[in-house]
Amino acid sequence: MEAAHLIVDVARLDREGERLTGELPAEALELDAATGELFQPAGGLRYDLRVQLLGEELLVRGQASQQFRCLCSRCAGSFTWEARDDEIAAAVAVPPGGEAFVDLTPELRDAILLSFPSHPLCRTDCRGLCARCGADLNHGRCGCAPAPDDRWGALDALDG
Repeated sequence: MEAAHLIVDVARLDREGERLTGELPAEALELDAATGELFQPAGGLRYDLRVQLLGEELLVRGQASQQFRCLCSRCAGSFTWEARDDEIAAAVAVPPGGEAFVDLTPELRDAILLSFPSHPLCRTDCRGLCARCGADLNHGRCGCAPAPDDRWGALDALDG
């Protein structure tokens, strides 16, 4: 079964433009290959757009958002995060000819992908995992002894 797309019938579009609101299923954006294991869709993409035909282009403005299940890049914990773009602005070329249909799904996909952080964090103060034993430092200290401070070791070796 093919996923739904956001298709605009330009011939039926009101001269003053129209507001389009709704939700696309997560599959429509085909994000699996682009997001890997760090971001998994947890719902459909919600959009609220204003589209207007200007000459040979369709002007698109509005917002879109989608929930994701993410893995924290510090502690590897799972958390929910909302990808959001409140300032979508795109000009999409309208194919020449009488009946024209424009698929806005690629623009929405790009808007969502561009909102992704490079390193998702469950919270800004995430302490991550201990580099030696792998314990989650957000739950308290681990049992590892503190690492020796050897910053002055090279200078201490000069004493002699």
